[in-house]
Amino acid sequence: MGVLSAVPFFNWMAWVLAAFESSSSPAFYYAFAGVYALPWLHAGLLGVDGLAVFSLLVGAVHVQVERVAETEPGSLRLPGGDAQGLLARARREAGDAGERARTAVAVTAVKVASEARAVKDAEQRLAEEERAEWEKEDFDRRLRERGRGDSGGS
Repeated sequence: MGVLSAVPFFNWMAWVLAAFESSSSPAFYYAFAGVYALPWLHAGLLGVDGLAVFSLLVGAVHVQVERVAETEPGSLRLPGGDAQGLLARARREAGDAGERARTAVAVTAVKVASEARAVKDAEQRLAEEERAEWEKEDFDRRLRERGRGDSGGS
């Protein structure tokens, strides 16, 4: 994972591998993979810009900090507390954010489905009204033709 994080175009794959290994919070690692893949997608396959290089460097450092936090939590001193506690809190927050996002998507999907159903019902009503109007006009036309036929024969 550490070596892969320093390879251009593939540094984001280190986070995908971490997600495969994680049983508790793979979404946390997939989010990092997405964040570190975006500059490469933006630059294109052959284009390398400053943001992509910066992403590569930050990603490599981030993988190393994550590795140290996992394997040697006492050696990493942070202003907000120990690395293990901060990592656990970040994973919890990421899980909560993911849950909120899933809920928002589900609510939006229900609203969209409801609106689509309403539009379909309105279209169906309009089609039925148009058909009824056409049937009335057809009936009136036939009635007029019939009336001409009866009066012409007498």
